Amino acid sequence: MLQLAEQNAIILLCLPPHTSHWLQPLDRSFFNSLKTNYYAACDNFLKNHPSRKINRLQFGNLLNSAWVKSAHVEIGIEGFQACGIIPFDLDVIPHYAHLSEVEI
Repeated sequence: MLQLAEQNAIILLCLPPHTSHWLQPLDRSFFNSLKTNYYAACDNFLKNHPSRKINRLQFGNLLNSAWVKSAHVEIGIEGFQACGIIPFDLDVIPHYAHLSEVEI
């Protein structure tokens, strides 16, 4: 994996656990978009089929519809920018979220 990453100019990052609120790019962009688009697809389905419930059969189609709207490179880039990872920006994370030297 390391060789493949190096050959393709891919930078691998290991983000600390329990930091998703600040440092997990997909949590800050993609999953938020996916959730919004999934709820919209569900609302649309229920409006168009008022007597039906969402079951296992509809779930896959609804999730696919939301995925297609959410899985874009631009959304991934927004997540890394929102976390201050690329471009690197320490000011994105508020000071109170940083560990003090005593805690390190």
